Amino acid sequence: MAVKAFVIMHPDDMRYHKQEEKITEQSQAVVFAMRDVSYSMNDEKKYLSRSLLYWLVNFLQHIYKEVVILFLAHHTTARFVTEEEFLYTGESGGTLCYSPYELASGRIDAEFPQSQWNIYTWHFTDGDDFDPARTVREVKKICEKGISMAGYGEVRTEGDNTVSELMNAFSKEFGLVKQIEDNLHTFESRDDRYPFLGIII
Repeated sequence: MAVKAFVIMHPDDMRYHKQEEKITEQSQAVVFAMRDVSYSMNDEKKYLSRSLLYWLVNFLQHIYKEVVILFLAHHTTARFVTEEEFLYTGESGGTLCYSPYELASGRIDAEFPQSQWNIYTWHFTDGDDFDPARTVREVKKICEKGISMAGYGEVRTEGDNTVSELMNAFSKEFGLVKQIEDNLHTFESRDDRYPFLGIII
């Protein structure tokens, strides 16, 4: 992984105890890194997304011998992209956040059986979504495949402390527990069937 970005948090700032318990004996993991590339994702939000991804991959590389990262970019539709495209691409248009989950779900079924892989999804967006209800449904489906974690990073502009309709939908569906430490807002599921972890920064 060649992401070069300022690490904005220390591993102790995140609580992965529940997720660590779910790690199986397989020494390999796959990360589906998803990023919203719609017009509303400005340079500041892109930078924060890169920083979060850098930290995540560094964390997982301390746990697993092999970490495979697949990159997805989306606005209203999703596609697999190169790392360079993931980090820097920006496009016009609206946002449908369910689209990368649909694409990742098919790839999991085809190539990454849960019995052999520890599966992580991480989605970076500013929370703008034309269809939050469908996104929640797709996240539930992907969790039910037995993945290790569905991570959601909501990147807000400085001074914006609002919570998106999408994060509120996740909170309602999964019964998320909110914690605030410094400027880091985390939303964690207590239901092992839905290992969801949300971050607002």
